[in-house]
Amino acid sequence: MVKRVLLMCNSPLMADHLSKFAAIFDDDRIKFYAAFVGRDDCIKRSKSILKIPDICDPHDDLPLDGRFQWDLIVIADHMQLPWHPTQKAPPPVLFIGHGAQGKRQRGSKYPYGYDPRHTLDALGKPKYKCMFDVRPSDVEAGVKLVPKLKKVVKAVGSQHFDELLDYRKLERLSSSDRPTVFILSSWGRSSLIRRLGYSLINECKRLDYDFYVSIHPNEYNGDGWGHKVELQGLAVRRPDEPLGPYLAASDVVVCDHTSLCQSAALMRKPIIFIKTDESLICPGSITRRLYDLSLKLVNVNELKAVIEAMLAFRPWTQYDHLLGKIHPLAGQYERLAKREFYKLLKIRGK
Repeated sequence: MVKRVLLMCNSPLMADHLSKFAAIFDDDRIKFYAAFVGRDDCIKRSKSILKIPDICDPHDDLPLDGRFQWDLIVIADHMQLPWHPTQKAPPPVLFIGHGAQGKRQRGSKYPYGYDPRHTLDALGKPKYKCMFDVRPSDVEAGVKLVPKLKKVVKAVGSQHFDELLDYRKLERLSSSDRPTVFILSSWGRSSLIRRLGYSLINECKRLDYDFYVSIHPNEYNGDGWGHKVELQGLAVRRPDEPLGPYLAASDVVVCDHTSLCQSAALMRKPIIFIKTDESLICPGSITRRLYDLSLKLVNVNELKAVIEAMLAFRPWTQYDHLLGKIHPLAGQYERLAKREFYKLLKIRGK
């Protein structure tokens, strides 16, 4: 019997994670379907990424209607699953996540992936049959805060980190001899691009470095900063481009508290953090440890000085003692993710 798996997608970023997850399964016993929620422009972009042959109409109740029997639902971000009244026994849900732990929402003491507002239902029970996380240490820390998730969360490594390791050999993005500075920004009001905006863009234009800017995909929605940065003429790494080549070619990374700071550290790149509200960074996390070890950018007019200071440190070894802790399950994601996935479907792995 063919197992029917529904990939529920709420943004282009999650479409990318879901697409890569589905791609590791070459098994004719499994049939993937996709359903999309959100604004029409986001759905259009998501569909161009998550190219699953049989796609349910996002504007009706059919995906979660009782007429469709799903063996498993897979999501990459916390979201409300609109169960249809005819769905008497909702199928199990697998939360695969979309990045390493390190951030938390304003006013919360929990890592975003574990926040009970998202992971527990109204009765205080886990919403998910299984949750993936990157590291055993993060599972231990998360479960300590939310004990009810102890039997739910599994450390499986990181598909993203595994992909990054293929780019460790330096690849120049330009033919110039100028240092390359890669700017990474999260999204929302606490992000680098929202806080520094045009003052940062103008400073980048003034300085004699090769700047590349990567903006979170959510900032390409509506009048977000993604398009604004492109219109200013800066070189941009678009969301559909791999991150690896840009990190590999960078001499210095400038970022906020995005989880991608861990990607930069894994590639042994020196990081300059913008001064950030530390309540948004989980205590004891890899992100917090990197933040504490790195130089801070407080004012945009200090950008040149901090870049020069970081360049003077080369080769950068400040994060070396953390490398094994950032990605302790290197190369194991596919094996471990498959193991948990097949358990949920109750079929023998392939």
